[in-house]
Amino acid sequence: PMAERFDTETFLTIISLNHEYEQVKGYLKAYWNETDFDLLQELTSGQRYANGSGGLWSRQEISLYGIRAKEKLLLWQGGEILVGVDLDMTELKNTRRTYSGLAVAGINSGRAESVWDFPDTRLLSPYLAVSQTLGRPEGFHIIPSAGFRYFDHDEFKDKSAAQAGLVTGYGHTDINFNYSRGVNYPTPVVLMNFVLTGSTVSDPSQYWDNIKPEVVDHYEVGLSHSWPQTASLGATAFYDKGKDRFRAYMGGSIPIQFNDPIGRYKIRGLELTGTLTPVKALEFFAGATWLKAEATGGDGIEREHLPYTPSFQFQAGVKWTFLQNVQLCMDMQHLRDLYDSTSMRGT
Repeated sequence: PMAERFDTETFLTIISLNHEYEQVKGYLKAYWNETDFDLLQELTSGQRYANGSGGLWSRQEISLYGIRAKEKLLLWQGGEILVGVDLDMTELKNTRRTYSGLAVAGINSGRAESVWDFPDTRLLSPYLAVSQTLGRPEGFHIIPSAGFRYFDHDEFKDKSAAQAGLVTGYGHTDINFNYSRGVNYPTPVVLMNFVLTGSTVSDPSQYWDNIKPEVVDHYEVGLSHSWPQTASLGATAFYDKGKDRFRAYMGGSIPIQFNDPIGRYKIRGLELTGTLTPVKALEFFAGATWLKAEATGGDGIEREHLPYTPSFQFQAGVKWTFLQNVQLCMDMQHLRDLYDSTSMRGT
């Protein structure tokens, strides 16, 4: 009821420089994303200040920009090296105007304006990965791989993440085992209210400096088979284990600890996927995922749901290429038991 109507404007642009040679290929990309949020319900209320009723107007401006660089090196038979670096920058600005009283001769009587900026953030994450194919792709083969990524953040704690995998199979049938770690840093939108002028926290930095990124360890095993240029089937079982979940501050008393001290969660899942290409220019695809979540909150109570984590999701679509250079894509998605709490959530 506080923000039933809002307008979102987003601009995204990407420029890429790509190269491909026999032993080296890669790219350099630069991107810029500008997004503005206007609360239209507040705007409607704010325009009524002329008749003395008062109101609000607020806008949130978010800028995301950065660089992606990646190189794939094929320096020996069956070997592959990936090396790259990601640089991500964020900026957030909030503007709020409070109207009261009358507007006379175009002058906004009683208008107060507040502007505050979330600290600009920088995330630099270089990475390196290596894989080696042993055997013949059309016969028996084994492909071990390993990778490492380092996260250097200018506001929050630095982290590192590793990946290890093994693919083994014969011909067009493969079984794979994989482990990887994901690192999620808090966004400006989640924490912006913590840096408001006039905060009730006397020294926010002592809490700000202790914010840790959320970490998720992902394990999976999968089986796949393909009929070249005709069809493919796959099944994957996975297990996620997360910790240091964020407490999103949306209002009320400001928390003194943003990482939930207990805040652990687990997600077990099974995913089935398939593709079908009846003719060369037409491809159908579908995927179904079953998920079972277990989350322990700061109160020690375990629950079987997580925000924005459905118990089941299904996606299907089609890609059709015609007139040589034109492609038509259509897809649909169904989610079941999607829990999203309320707009005034505190965790």
